[in-house]
Amino acid sequence: APELRDGLDNDCDGTADDGLHRGTGRDGALVVTGTTLLSATGDAPSWSVTSIGASTVVLDAPATGLAAGDEVLVVNLQGTDSAYGSVGRYTFGSVASTSGSTVTLSAPITTVFGAASNADLSGQVIVLQRVPHYTDVSVGASGVLSTAAWDGLEGGVLAFRASGTLEVASGGQITVAALGYAGGGTGLADNCDSFQGESLNGPGDGAAFGTCAAYNEAYGLWAANVGGGGAHICGGGGNYGGSATDSDSWTGGSATPARAGGTYGAATLGTLHFGSGGGGVWWGAGPPACAGTGPGPGGDGGGLLVVTGGTLRLLGSHGLVADGAATTACAKGSWEYGFARLLCAATALTPGGSRQSAPAARSARALSATSPREAGRRRR
Repeated sequence: APELRDGLDNDCDGTADDGLHRGTGRDGALVVTGTTLLSATGDAPSWSVTSIGASTVVLDAPATGLAAGDEVLVVNLQGTDSAYGSVGRYTFGSVASTSGSTVTLSAPITTVFGAASNADLSGQVIVLQRVPHYTDVSVGASGVLSTAAWDGLEGGVLAFRASGTLEVASGGQITVAALGYAGGGTGLADNCDSFQGESLNGPGDGAAFGTCAAYNEAYGLWAANVGGGGAHICGGGGNYGGSATDSDSWTGGSATPARAGGTYGAATLGTLHFGSGGGGVWWGAGPPACAGTGPGPGGDGGGLLVVTGGTLRLLGSHGLVADGAATTACAKGSWEYGFARLLCAATALTPGGSRQSAPAARSARALSATSPREAGRRRR
């Protein structure tokens, strides 16, 4: 029998829960030649979690598409201004059974996903997502394997295992670039300031709290929204593990620069996070140094990429990508937008000729402006 995540020696080799990173191969082979969203294939359905028991997870809809023996990822993706300390906590589990919207796992749930306990999940955005177990995964030179973007409730998470070989040809990509927390939107009307980037605690504030009666500086919204960039005429960089920078002062020194988001997460992968969004740019013609480029949103943060397998062959320079996006809208100074954490494990690894796009500084010039997914959205 294949090894399951249940504390038992299912394959009778003398060791319980060994080799779990390879998976079981129960989903067969996956071949990607064009653009494939794993979220649209039926292999990786996801649900919002409404409650968690000792070994059960209750979903917001029937658990259609889950079966006994499937692996699932449960992860807290966002909290509130007053309760975001549990964001990033996660667990993998094997499904024992399903009944309606209730999923029973094969082992007790020991991770605390609520602000204080699993008895109260209020204010937390927790997701359960199926983790496909392929035999071999092949991404061709024109292939792009990705997923749907984070929408405030689900999305942004790409997770799967390969029991055999995972190969990404030169030119191919497995990517969650710009699929995480959204960049702050631009102002709502002429001469109206923009919004901070989204982060662990939710979307940022801006536009002088919606009044446009004063600039963000009067309300301190140039400050970071945890990891999300601040907003004051120009926007600060969204962050995750570092490298984000403040914007320039739009007056050349007298006005407070929009601040970069703060760092968060764990290098040991004890928590899993999206990258945060950058601050948006005000609605107006723009200061002289950036006139002509116009207003616009901040860049979106990177999503969450979990890839494990037996043999991993990356034949190009950027086979695995978890970058944040940049914006060209009235951008003064250079900054980086939240790189998400990339979890990669394999029994054997063949890297490409250059580094993969994990959390590290990368020039914003190679990326294009993004759409204002969170324009005008207020924090919960």
